Amino acid sequence: MRKLSYFLFFILTIGCSSDDGQPFNILINSGGPSFDYDGSTWEPDRDNNATSQYQNIIEIEGTENDQLYQTEVFATAGFSYQVPVPNNGPWTVVLHFAEIFHGVVNTNGIGARVFNVDIENGQGTLTNYDIIEASGAPATAIVESFSGIEVLDDTLSITLSTIVNAAKISGVEISGRN
Repeated sequence: MRKLSYFLFFILTIGCSSDDGQPFNILINSGGPSFDYDGSTWEPDRDNNATSQYQNIIEIEGTENDQLYQTEVFATAGFSYQVPVPNNGPWTVVLHFAEIFHGVVNTNGIGARVFNVDIENGQGTLTNYDIIEASGAPATAIVESFSGIEVLDDTLSITLSTIVNAAKISGVEISGRN
């Protein structure tokens, strides 16, 4: 009987093994159109309630994907993304920023734009975030990554709250398993 129990346990364990699913990515070009880069397609901006878009076709330091950082969405009151994901569970969120206005079309620098970011009710945060201070210069790409973001309602929430001027973002990347 003991051998049969082990055999059944082995079969049940193998039969119940979880399938991690296929890799799944959402790439959003905030404020801009769809484009292909390095074998991936960035979708046009979607799933947010930002009030304005801006584009500045300039060279961006720190990246070879200038097109992603040359557009943005922004709002003086802040805004949020509500991105549908195919399932609940852990997701990785990568936020793309470059300051393409302050320090580029004017002489403003550190402190000209400051905002907070909240991902899924505090699972990922940026507090008093200043793109120029974080990246070291205007027109310079910076990436902020957050892993293990648990989604429980099939919608990933990213909230940007303005402190000074207007919260903004250039791209949103969400990856996980489908």
